[in-house]
This record gives sequence, C-alpha cells and structure tokens, in this order.
Amino acid sequence: LGNLEWSKIFGISSTNDIAKCIIPYRGAFAVSGSRNNSHIAVQNYIFRDFVMGVSASGEKLWEYLSPINELHSFVSGLVEASDGGLFVVSGNGVEVPAGPGFSQMRWHNYAFKLDSNRQVEWGILIRDSLPAISPNNQLTSGIELQDGSGYAVAGNLIARTPENWFFSGVLAKISPDGELLWKRYYQHIAGQGPSHYINDLAQAPDGGFIMVGEVRDTVNAPR
Repeated sequence: LGNLEWSKIFGISSTNDIAKCIIPYRGAFAVSGSRNNSHIAVQNYIFRDFVMGVSASGEKLWEYLSPINELHSFVSGLVEASDGGLFVVSGNGVEVPAGPGFSQMRWHNYAFKLDSNRQVEWGILIRDSLPAISPNNQLTSGIELQDGSGYAVAGNLIARTPENWFFSGVLAKISPDGELLWKRYYQHIAGQGPSHYINDLAQAPDGGFIMVGEVRDTVNAPR
C-alpha cells in the first residue's frame, strides 16, 4: 500500500491550476480547485473555479469551469448533493486598483450548486459590506444538512461597526434553492481586532453544529 501507481498533470501552461478538494463521485472522483493567472498578472486578473471528474486510473471524464468574465477562486469545500449534483464552497472576487498599473484581488465568501449535468443552478454570496484580501474572508467548509433543508457553510468574515472591526467566525445556512436563510457571527475574544477562524464544520446528532478553529488576540499577549 502507498506505492505510486500513476500520476497525472492537468492544466495549461499559461495559468496556475491548483487542485484543493477531491471526493468520491458517481463511481469515480470529483476534483475542484482554482485556475488563475496571478503568477504573471498584476492587473486584469483571471480567476476561475474548476470542477472535473477523474476516473480511478486518472483519466479526465468531464470539466466545469466558471465563466471567464467572473472572478471565482479559493475553492475550499466540495460536497456530493443528494440529488446527484455538487455543492461547491468558494469565493467571489473584486479587482481593486492599488497603484499605477497594478491591482489587488479582494474576496467575498461564495457558494454555488451544480446540478447532475454540471450546470449551475444557483450561486450565493455570504458577505458583509467590505471586500477583504483573502484569507480574512474565506469559507473553509460546507455540508449538506441531514434533514434535506439545505446546506451549511462556515469560515471567516470581516465584521465592522463604526467604532471597531474584527474577524469573526461565521456560520450560514442556505436553502436547497440557494437562498441565504440566516448568518451567525461567533467571537470568543471580544475587543479591538481579534481574529476568529473556523476551520471545519460537522452536523451534530441533534441537528446543531460542531465547529473547530482558532482565535488570535492581535492586541494582548499571549496569543
């Protein structure tokens, strides 16, 4: 066990193709990740999500790419839906001018659903008012709920008041049709500038949620 049987290279030479997630899917595997030009571009960025089917022998079976005129990246979760589709946890980008001749990418949390034919059914932003440089806004996990009432996603989100800003843990519920039903913020350390990161999510037997992550006190030691 553990000996290499095969390896495959996917992608094209002009882009970064970064695979992030793999799950069993329809007798084969589904792989998701990001295709982007951030290694050569300083503006006019291309960021696309990809999801592709791969056989047990490493052959590409199919591929979905998000539209080239939209900015999507940071895939961090891939779930086979009960209807045979795929639920994908990702990010939606905003290109922001940062100086003469160059820009920065900033990100909102985003999730979308592909049907069983890999066509987009819906997409939804889980956001606050500010686009923030990733990973300050980044979903890290997603699940389909056991009772069929939709999906849950968790991660990090910048929250802001007129007096303060902070990185909160965030948990949100999405309906089967892609409607944002609710969003909850979580803080363990109150005060100016604490950072809260939820790294994974599971559904508890009573229908609630268990989340794990970390907290950083950016002002007071120990951290």
